[in-house]
Amino acid sequence: MNDSFSTKGFTLLEIVIVMVIVAIMLMGVQWSLSRFSDPTAILNEKVKQVALVISALRDEAIIKSRPMGLSYTDSIWLEWEYHVESETWDINPNLALNQIDWPNGVSFNLFALDGSQSPAIVISSAAAISDFNLEFYVDSNLDSEIIIYDYESLMGI
Repeated sequence: MNDSFSTKGFTLLEIVIVMVIVAIMLMGVQWSLSRFSDPTAILNEKVKQVALVISALRDEAIIKSRPMGLSYTDSIWLEWEYHVESETWDINPNLALNQIDWPNGVSFNLFALDGSQSPAIVISSAAAISDFNLEFYVDSNLDSEIIIYDYESLMGI
């Protein structure tokens, strides 16, 4: 009598291990796709991009030793540079925020809390940033609204 077994096919243990690996991979794909469909996740990503631009503008104000500003009007972000000699603001429309690919339906408002018109955010040469209100929302959906009141809360997101 021959006691050797034929090994054609997979064992139950091998099949279970493969199923566990596939399940883990599918959970990872589901998690990564859900980040892009969640309005709050989309807003958080865009707010972080705005925070980086404001941070870079803050660094520029320090390096140039002159106030810088930021405003948003007619779907265009504007960078402002203050000239102490002439006491005037010049506009630089080639701001990095205008290069950000904003998803459809993402809207925002930006205004200064002190009531000044432009720029809405003023960054002094000593890196002090004026208070502002920056509202982000998706298709006027207040459930996915993010409101930022100052630089510290913006950087905390």
